[in-house]
Amino acid sequence: MSHHIIQAFSLQGSDPIFTDSINCTADCSPLSFLLYARDHTPHFSTLVHSIMQWVWEYGMLGEMTREDAALAADMALLHDAGKHLLPASILEKADRLTPEEFHIVQKHPIWGEALLSCSLRERRDTSAFTYAIEICLHHHERWDGAGYPDGLKGMEIPMYVQVVSLSDVYDALVAQRSYRPPMGHRSAANLILSGGCGAFSPVLRSILAKRAQQIEALIYKEAPHE
Repeated sequence: MSHHIIQAFSLQGSDPIFTDSINCTADCSPLSFLLYARDHTPHFSTLVHSIMQWVWEYGMLGEMTREDAALAADMALLHDAGKHLLPASILEKADRLTPEEFHIVQKHPIWGEALLSCSLRERRDTSAFTYAIEICLHHHERWDGAGYPDGLKGMEIPMYVQVVSLSDVYDALVAQRSYRPPMGHRSAANLILSGGCGAFSPVLRSILAKRAQQIEALIYKEAPHE
């Protein structure tokens, strides 16, 4: 059991949000966690699969096969499993989060790892388990080490996780939010490329720039361009 899982479950009794959420969560199946994919556009999965494929073609996924890359992309839909435990008052808040609320949000990767490790325990020896756990735990890490929860940097972050991180940020920018309208592709891409959403791998930034038209077509094929 990883130190994160121990940390998460040690919160019981000391963290009322975690304890109350666990007590109120009757369904901790992987399918229930997919509810939190609703924060993404319908094209999120297609975006992850496409970027994962391009990164694989560039030889940046190490010994992963094409099938491994596709499986990792499939597991991306579980990346926000920890949001299962965040209070609605935070998830549905229209205004900017307070520092205290953001601190709570920063716990969701650790909570997600704990939940997935439990719900997927019968698949612990599979690649799907490894991909799901790594993506869930580290999709908020950043290339320069400024992310969370572990402050990983560079290639300490598995490349397939970095793909999900970039896709997650891009998709969040182009999605409708209660506190802002969706961005267009160019605005979202420029914000990421300028470092406005944290640091990303030069390889991923290059792909975002070079594949701009293809990405825009994926997201906006049924909507007017910016």
